[in-house]
Amino acid sequence: VHSIAPSTGSTVGGTILTIRGNFFNDHPQHPLMVHIDGQPCPIIDSNQTTIRCRTPGISDRATNHRAGGRGLEIY
Repeated sequence: VHSIAPSTGSTVGGTILTIRGNFFNDHPQHPLMVHIDGQPCPIIDSNQTTIRCRTPGISDRATNHRAGGRGLEIY
């Protein structure tokens, strides 16, 4: 992963997140998945270097237990 934008978004969700990097292969046996703080970020489109997904909303009780406040996971 080279970059993630935007760096902020609404807690109600719906922000289009753009992840740039290399080797983002969407394969039937290993489909691309993006999670933010444990919640799926549905993929809108992707190619070898870019993934775009729509962020989920977070609950009022959500807390971030990840170092640096980052909860992004890409599989």
